[in-house]
Amino acid sequence: MKRTMAIILVLMLSVSALAVYGQSNAALAGRYDITAMEIDGVDLLEFFEMMDISLDTMYIELLSNGKFRMAMDQENSVEGTYKLDGKNLKLISDQEDLDSIIEGNKIIIEQHGDEDSGFELSRMIFEKK
Repeated sequence: MKRTMAIILVLMLSVSALAVYGQSNAALAGRYDITAMEIDGVDLLEFFEMMDISLDTMYIELLSNGKFRMAMDQENSVEGTYKLDGKNLKLISDQEDLDSIIEGNKIIIEQHGDEDSGFELSRMIFEKK
């Protein structure tokens, strides 16, 4: 009897794990709008607001089929695929691959600069509303 219950529990857990795995892209799908942009701790969104520059067109859209679209403005966008590994989200395109982190309903992209870039750390946060 104990062995039968153990087998049933293992089967139930396996089925529920497959259901969650199969829905991971569907759960992520949606539009994530920019909510924060920083370079070396300086809030650039605040600067853009002071200059009356709207960033409403900057977003990442994840589709349930594993594809994404990232728009920086009305004319410029990048498309590709994405892969999720735990909290790590990799956006893969012809132009550049971006490593990011999923935290709740936020996509966080951090990039470390070098001597040529003139900054140490930039961060963009996109939030699904």
